[in-house]
Formats: sequence, C-alpha cells, structure tokens
Amino acid sequence: MKGTGLFIVATVVILGVFPTWAQLTPDPISLLNQMYAASGGERWSQLERADLRGTYSIGGLSGTFKQKIDLKHGGDVSIYNGGPLDGRQGTQPEASWSSDSSGIVTVQDAPEAKADAITQSYEDRNGWFHPQEAAVSYIERKTDSATSYDLVRVVPPGGRDLTLWIDVKDHLLRRIAQKGADQQESITVFSDYRQVDGVLYPFSVRSSTGDPSQDVLLSVQEIQFSPNVDVADFAPPASVIRDAELLGDAKEAPVPFTVSDGRIVVEVSINGKPPLPFLLDSGAMNMLTPDGARQLGVAGRGDLAAGGVGNAQVTAKLARVKEMKIGRAHLSDQQFIIIPLPSSVVEHGNQSPVVGLIGYELLRRFAARIDYQKQTVTFYKPGSKIDKPSNSEALRMYFNDRTPFIQVGVDGTPAYFGVDTGDNGAATLFKPFYQAHLFPVQLPGIARKQRGIGGEAASLLTRVESLSFGSYTLTRPLVELNFANSGIFAMPLTGGNLGYKVFRNFILTFDYEHRLLYLEKSVEYGRAMRYNHSGLTLDRAEDGSIVVTTVDPHTPAADAGLEAGDIVLALNGKTPNGKALYEFGDVLSDAAGKMVEIRFIREGKEQHKTFVLRNLIPVEGAFRAYTGSAIH
Repeated sequence: MKGTGLFIVATVVILGVFPTWAQLTPDPISLLNQMYAASGGERWSQLERADLRGTYSIGGLSGTFKQKIDLKHGGDVSIYNGGPLDGRQGTQPEASWSSDSSGIVTVQDAPEAKADAITQSYEDRNGWFHPQEAAVSYIERKTDSATSYDLVRVVPPGGRDLTLWIDVKDHLLRRIAQKGADQQESITVFSDYRQVDGVLYPFSVRSSTGDPSQDVLLSVQEIQFSPNVDVADFAPPASVIRDAELLGDAKEAPVPFTVSDGRIVVEVSINGKPPLPFLLDSGAMNMLTPDGARQLGVAGRGDLAAGGVGNAQVTAKLARVKEMKIGRAHLSDQQFIIIPLPSSVVEHGNQSPVVGLIGYELLRRFAARIDYQKQTVTFYKPGSKIDKPSNSEALRMYFNDRTPFIQVGVDGTPAYFGVDTGDNGAATLFKPFYQAHLFPVQLPGIARKQRGIGGEAASLLTRVESLSFGSYTLTRPLVELNFANSGIFAMPLTGGNLGYKVFRNFILTFDYEHRLLYLEKSVEYGRAMRYNHSGLTLDRAEDGSIVVTTVDPHTPAADAGLEAGDIVLALNGKTPNGKALYEFGDVLSDAAGKMVEIRFIREGKEQHKTFVLRNLIPVEGAFRAYTGSAIH
C-alpha cells in the first residue's frame, strides 16, 4: 500500500518579447521549484517524518491502513488490515521488504525490486524538491477534462521513469505515470489537498492500471508530521515462523512427487480433506483453481486482477484455509488466491486434474531438497540451518516479490534469472536482455508460443553456447528467446527464467531463510535436452479432441503433408484417450531418426501418414545472432 508520500510541484512558462520555441518551452527545474514553494516551501525542510492512518479499497476488498514515511532519507512502512489482505511492507533507499500476517519477512533485493525501491524512496522523500538529484526534462502540456497540466519527466538514478502531471493553475501535482517492471503503465492520482502543519497534502490517492474495478484507493483520515526521524523505525522486523511445523517433531520429512510435463506434482490436504494434486512452483503464491476451491469448500472474496506471461489479466479472489499438509509438513491459517489456470497446467493424464499451486509460502518456511531422479522433495524443520551438501555449488538468492533469482552466465555474460520450478521449459531469455547482447544462437530455431497465466507470447526455441551456474557450465543448452513486450517476461533488468530442463541437471536445495540455493550435479547432468522434432504443434479443442494448430515449414510434418486443423487420432498407435496433451504428444520429442505413424481426420475422412523425426535445431555448427522480425 505505497504511493502516499508527498507529491506536490508547480509550473512556470518563460516568455520573451519575440519568443522562439525554446523560450516557450517551460524550464522543468523552475516548474519543480515553483511547485515546492506553492506546497509549503521551506516548511518541508523542517519536517522529517509523517504518520498517516486511513482506509483502503481494492477489487471489492477494503480495510484500514497505517503508514509512516521517512521524508528525509526516503522510506516507508505500511500496515494494512482487512481480512485476507492483512500484512505489512516497507521501503528503504535501495531495497524493500514485505511481511505476511504470520510475521514472516522477505527482503526484496533483485534488480527489478531494487529499481522499484529506489523509485518509491525518491517519492517518499519528495525527491523532486531537489531536482538536481535526478534527470529532469519537460515533455509537453496536456489538457484533460478542462484541466491543463505541464508534464515533467524525472528519472532518479537507478529508478523508474516518472511522468509528473502538474496542474497549471494551482501548481500541485495531480498525477504520476510510471511503467513498472512488467512494462504496464500505472497512474497515481492525487486529490483532496488539505493544509496540515504548514504544507499541502493529498488526502485521497488513487492508483490505477487501466481497469477502474482494480483501482487502489487510499483515503487519509489523519496525518501528523514530526521534525525528527529514526531510520531504525523503517528497517524490516525479524522473521518469526509461527504457522509451520513438521509433525512428530521430525527434523526432516521426505515427500514423494510425480513429474507432470516437467512440473512437480505433490499431494496436499486442505482443511483435513483427502489430498489433491498441486504443483510445487518455487515462485508462486498459494493458488486454487475455481474447481479446486469448490471441491474443498473454500470461498473467496473480492475481484482482483492478476497477470503473468502475456498481456491479458484474469480475475482472482482471496481466501484463507485453516490448514494445509504435505506429508509431515503442516501449515496453518494460509492465504490462497483463487484463479483460473491454463488447461496445459491443470491436465494430469489419467489422474485427477491439478487443483492449485503451492510454492513460496511453503518454501519460505521449510528448507527443501528436490531430487528429480528420485522424485522426492525433503522438507527440513522450520528455522533449521542447512549444511552445505558436499560437492555442491552455493548460489546467493535474491527476491522480487515471491520469486527467487540467481546470477547466471549466458556465454559468460552475468544476469539475474528467475528460479521457477513451475516452468517446464529450459532457460528463457527475455527480450530486453537478448536485444541488449544479441548472443549468438543456433539457427534455424523453432517458432513457438510460451503460455501461462495472462496468455501467451511468441518465442524462438534455439541454443546458446553456454549457461553457467557458479563453477558449473552447461554447453549448447536449449534456450527460448521470448518476444513479449509486456508482462513478467519483459522485465528490463532481468535476464530470464529457468525451468525444468535446466533443473533436472541438478539436485536442488532451497534455503529461503538464508537466501541460498545449493546445486549438486545429478546423474542427468549435461545430457541433451528433449524437444519436439516433428514441426507439429498440438492443442486440445473444446470438445476434448487433439488438433494440429501449426505446422512449421520445412519440417518432417510439413513434408508429410500435415495441415493445421487436422484432428489427430493416434501417434504410433497411442491414442489420446485419458492422456494429458503432453503425454500424448511425447512421441514427437523422441530421438531424431525415429519414425512416427499418425492417424488423423481431415474434412471428415480418416487418413494415415508417416514421417521421420529429425533435429530441427542443429546440434553442431556455427552460432549467429538472431535478428528476425519477431523481436521488433
């Protein structure tokens, strides 16, 4: 619940007798200085701390908040109460932190989180009152709803671009426009300015990303200013784990899992009911599908927007469950978000569909060792220090929200990558990172779509020369160049995301409490990564049938005459009955040289063809930079 720092400025226009365009353009620094005077001037230098209380509302949910702001150094702490949104969060000059209702704290220090913290700290201390500290430029004058504004761009060093909308008449800041890490623009609107202790302060703050139903409205009821501030009041509190234990006072507890299309599936009991399948996703918050919530009798509140890989947003609700159990790991009073998940995630073959995700909340409380070959995840007693496994590489973890990040070398170039056990691919390179470096890749590649919550994004499956993790290096691994312009795969300060095809090279030990990830080589270390060698892309239609959606040119499927729209009945005699899409299509990822027999229906007639799989991405040969139109 941020954004209630003091945001106030003013405008001046320089005119000459015979004005040129340069003379007509307002001086942005003069605008900021004039606004400073209009909103309180020197009185601001005498105020170091603000304490606020009020109410908030978002997506049908409401509650109360308290906030303290460090006006001198830049920082804040917000405490909010209101059912499922209970918690607290804070900002310091170069990092932020969050604490859930149980008192567990996570410091946010990955590059994107650091940029957000720098920006929020700048706003908290009204950095625009000191315009020499940031890059400042004038944009233009705009009129909206009969009100004219001068737009000034400020960029605090290391922070986000901010566009300030300054009212031409009263010289007060009325809006801030900012693009976040996901490249989506948010607008913060300030109104109901009141005189308090010699300065003007907005008592109403509305933040929006374009959907009015999802606006966050803060209504200030009381504010007090102080001439003194103690920076210790804004430091993150110590974490206390009160809501998790290993039953039977065990020190560790192994839990079996299955791998479904590269994703970890564990059985979870909610509120004492029989266990149901959940995905273990290292960066996900607790999630339930609407069907899963109905099965478990869990009711949600609110109508919140959520996004992910693509540009689209979906509606979500918040709920709390009394308890959840994964083997001997027991958690009480947990928050869940109820949200639709893609069918490719929910499908679980002949077994019951996946009903949700667990991840961050579980791993933040229990250190865990994931062994893909033994299909076992071992949880350790909360709060225990994990000894470094022998012959392992210890990597520092950084966090942005709930997602852990580690430093990875791409052809020797370091970058921060998300560690995502819910990703069934290899390594995804985000568009800003790839465009900045144009790493040589193996061509031709395979055009694909990466899917997730929020839609899909175009990508190219190919190879780079190497990925390095400390002293470990994978040579000629598969990577996916993602071309999203917005969403979490378009973050400008992040290299990319890591998934199953990378993780299966290792045994992973997560220690969120001490911010460490241990990697041990597995028996599959360095083995070739599987991919579709046919050129066919399959999907499940609404009636449950398997349909060819695309056929890449110059591939075995194209040479055999397969076409988009063909309804697939069998692959090498295997029918789709009772199988998840990935299980049925797994034949297409067999080794190059294998023959595939396909039965399908086209225009009501059954047909039969054969083709031989081949390497569509060369395993040898020179690399070169990809500059295809898909990244522009």
